[in-house]
Amino acid sequence: DKGVLNYQKNLAETHKDKLVGKLINMSVEIDIPEPDKEIEDTALFKFDYYKHHYWDNIDLNDDRLGKSALFYNQMEKYFTKVIPQAPDTIIKRIDEFLSQVDQGGIMWKSSIEFLIYAHIKTKIMGMDAVYVHMADNYILNGKCDDWIDKEKIDKIRPKVNKMRPTLIGKTAPNLILADSTEKNWINLKSVKHKYTLLIFWADDCGHCQKEIPKFHAFYDSIKKNTNIDLEVYAVCTSIENDGWIKFIDKHNLDWINVSDFQDMRDTPEKYIINGSTTLKSINYRNSYDVFVTPIAYLLDENKKIIAKQFDSEQFHHILTVSINNNF
Repeated sequence: DKGVLNYQKNLAETHKDKLVGKLINMSVEIDIPEPDKEIEDTALFKFDYYKHHYWDNIDLNDDRLGKSALFYNQMEKYFTKVIPQAPDTIIKRIDEFLSQVDQGGIMWKSSIEFLIYAHIKTKIMGMDAVYVHMADNYILNGKCDDWIDKEKIDKIRPKVNKMRPTLIGKTAPNLILADSTEKNWINLKSVKHKYTLLIFWADDCGHCQKEIPKFHAFYDSIKKNTNIDLEVYAVCTSIENDGWIKFIDKHNLDWINVSDFQDMRDTPEKYIINGSTTLKSINYRNSYDVFVTPIAYLLDENKKIIAKQFDSEQFHHILTVSINNNF
């Protein structure tokens, strides 16, 4: 292995200005030096060096490398495995990386194509912020109009517009919805508690039928055994409310239960009450990207989104971390 590596390095050095030399160099890991003084954590030193010098062997100004599978592999490794998988960190590293690449060139285009979708399918919470950042700063602002089809951009725009208001750290869009009487309207902002669990669910959803009782068992346990100030604002997405009301009664869901209903969806203007409701506050389907159920959000006392899209088992851990960190 050492002989092969030395051969590759010598070949790359001999032909460093040629494509073959640059391709070989791109496939070779950087050399990490030993610390020049005694330090407490050598492994951390080497990781930091590797992280900050990762691109040293790759000529980011040579567009010939832009369509190479090696280049895609290096991007995937760096952005999904090397740097910490936290949205703020990833966004910072993306901006630093793209600032080194010639805007509009093949390598820049290849990077944009890869980076906008690289984190969208991950199960790590909050990664939708990376997608929104990429869209806002590199695609929807006209930088890619000359090479990405307008039809494709037009499909991205409404998706991002729906995602942007519900990113972690944003203030949750307000909701004012009716309880099971279809007469009493409950304002999410009026829920004055340290923490609010906002959850969208449907009584005819098989996954919800399992998860909602688990959420309620945890909620009930908190109310009986702790002094944690938590309330639940549960929005049923079913149109027919008979099944919803039966489910509430069966499982004794003694938290805030609200829903829309057929007439409100058909003629929402009838339910606009000055100073009380607005079209935006009753149309949660536009305010929140509710495409599957259940979807849960944890909000702080100012209705800022702390966490999102978690299940009942994860909720206990998320709430504990939030309390310990005083979120």
